[in-house]
Amino acid sequence: MRQDYFCIKPKGISGWTNEVLKNVSQIHELLHDAKFQCSLYPWCVNSDNEQKEEPAFEPINPTVEVCLHKPWERCNSNDLCPFAMFWKNWNLVGYIPQKVEL
Repeated sequence: MRQDYFCIKPKGISGWTNEVLKNVSQIHELLHDAKFQCSLYPWCVNSDNEQKEEPAFEPINPTVEVCLHKPWERCNSNDLCPFAMFWKNWNLVGYIPQKVEL
């Protein structure tokens, strides 16, 4: 499974890590291209399955209903996924993207 995702944890840090470039790219795709399906979903599913063995693990429970249709709603839960961490950190909580027809 480890080949399906990539993360580097600082020495002594356990639990979730965050994929910076993947998150920035996903937020750009959502805001600029109106791609509401989170491309990080497979990464989260693989990470969720792989990291369940860690004692400090807090599951993010990726779901099709939210992650593949309204990923910004993840920032309202207690368990933040990598996308939700960035969304919340960039003060986008409460912002609901809209698709604009040209």
